[in-house]
Amino acid sequence: MPLTFARRGVQQLGVTGNPAHDRTILDGMARAFYWQHLLDRGVMQSGSDIARAERLHSSVVTELLRLTLLLVSKRARAASCNDGRRGARQRVRR
Repeated sequence: MPLTFARRGVQQLGVTGNPAHDRTILDGMARAFYWQHLLDRGVMQSGSDIARAERLHSSVVTELLRLTLLLVSKRARAASCNDGRRGARQRVRR
C-alpha cells in the first residue's frame, strides 16, 4: 500500500489512496444536530444557553448551528431541481 505524507496545519499525516471521513467535521455536525434538537424540543431556549451549558463561546455554537440550516437548504435545492430522472419534482417543506 503506497503511503505519502501531507501536512494539515501543523500535523504531518500519512495519506493512503483510500478516501476517509474528516472526524472533526462529523463531530461538529453531530453536535449541531443535537443542539438543534434541544432547541426544537424547548429543552434549551437559545444558543447562548447551550454555550453556557457546554462552556463554549456563543459564536462556536452559532456557527455550528448554521451547519444544520445549510444542509437543509442544499437538500431542498437538490430535491426541487429536475435532473432528468423519471417522476415529478418534489418540494421540501420546512
